Amino acid sequence: MNQAGILISDKKGKLQCWKKHFSLLLNRPSAFPSDELQQGAATTPENSDVSCASPSEDEVLAALGKLKIGKVPGICNIAPEMLKAGDPSMVSWLTSLFRPKWEKEQVPEDWKRGIILPFYKGKASGLQKLSRHHSFVVPWEGVRSHCAVEG
Repeated sequence: MNQAGILISDKKGKLQCWKKHFSLLLNRPSAFPSDELQQGAATTPENSDVSCASPSEDEVLAALGKLKIGKVPGICNIAPEMLKAGDPSMVSWLTSLFRPKWEKEQVPEDWKRGIILPFYKGKASGLQKLSRHHSFVVPWEGVRSHCAVEG
């Protein structure tokens, strides 16, 4: 149903309705940290136990080990099983892929892309149906591996 409560039956109208819903849901203004939080971050001593060096092959291998199998591949269609089944040359290749990005502190735009999957939760009718959908973004698996190395 549209905002006026009229049932949308054509495919184009439904797609426009979903586009508007996800646009409102995902394009929110940035939240800025409070002054208190910024002051706290500025006065907190640096933790020397946390390494900020480029990821090593051992860290990449550990991150690959943490990937869960049986998950849906991202937009590149690389399943976690494919990454986990790779030999040591795969680990070397991934490490050489991640290191320059880490050192430049820039995430490539392709790594930020994902697939938005709407999941319906609960019973609703009319305009409430849109608000009952929860959205999940399935990122490219390389981003998950990279983030696992970071954290």
